[in-house]
Amino acid sequence: MASSKALTIILLIFLAGCYPARPQNAHYQLLENTDMATKPLAGDKVASIDYDNPDIENRWCQDQRTIVEKYLLSQKVKHGRIGEWPAWHIAPYVSIWAIESIARPDWIGWWAISGDLPTDYISSGDVEPPQHPRKAIKAIAARWLKQATAWSHGQEFEGVDIPGPHSHQELAPLLETRAKTLIDFVNNDSLWEQQ
Repeated sequence: MASSKALTIILLIFLAGCYPARPQNAHYQLLENTDMATKPLAGDKVASIDYDNPDIENRWCQDQRTIVEKYLLSQKVKHGRIGEWPAWHIAPYVSIWAIESIARPDWIGWWAISGDLPTDYISSGDVEPPQHPRKAIKAIAARWLKQATAWSHGQEFEGVDIPGPHSHQELAPLLETRAKTLIDFVNNDSLWEQQ
């Protein structure tokens, strides 16, 4: 994991807040408090918590695992084991989880992403082989960019339903920001040195 000091500027973009709902091929979790979609999530809370503290980092990762587990259950995704630890993460902003395939035990069948961004999952079949968390994040970000572009042009995606007062056009720039930040992470080799 990279030092939080080195990531401060990059990670500030995550404070925009983006929680779109679930399209047919991209599965999102919308927070119950829809005001969160337009307010910074972390704000002062992140500044006051030391995520470099191993106990705090561990608690955050376990919370994210629980979020992923509940989300996959809510989406009726049939899967095997969820990794005990994220395949890659930067607390409190992003975590990517390897999810075991039921059809091929001990193989990755899905990738799930969570943190200060939409909770989403993607089939390992949508990730360029060989499987790697960096490639999974890239695939998720690319899909989010396509969706944000369509939304900003007033186009709808089949199966997309956003509860609450926020329209696709309102959420499009937030989703685009998240996707571009993820692409910045993917392209930053220093974040992947320990992989």
